[in-house]
Amino acid sequence: MNIEERRAQIYQQREFEKKWADILNPMTADELMELNKLVVHRIKILNQLYALGSLNRLKIGDKVKWNGSDGTIRSGNIIRLNSKTASISIGENEGYWRVSPQLLEKID
Repeated sequence: MNIEERRAQIYQQREFEKKWADILNPMTADELMELNKLVVHRIKILNQLYALGSLNRLKIGDKVKWNGSDGTIRSGNIIRLNSKTASISIGENEGYWRVSPQLLEKID
């Protein structure tokens, strides 16, 4: 990151802080803790909705591919859809994988 990018980043951060200062500064620690709980809860709901959207585009039997944690591109067939993961059969020798649906790409 060069110095101009860093300056722009600092400026954006300061503008963001100014935007919320009038709301957050008068709040007590207890109110801030309650607000934090609400924000965390909302983020969890948004993540669940995103995961459901990703699951809705998949069905059992679809051929999919994804990048493994070691950087290897893997592929297989979906054999089960769970609430947060898809179970994928790679082959007889490699067994089964559970993968987040956001990481999966359909193969035609």
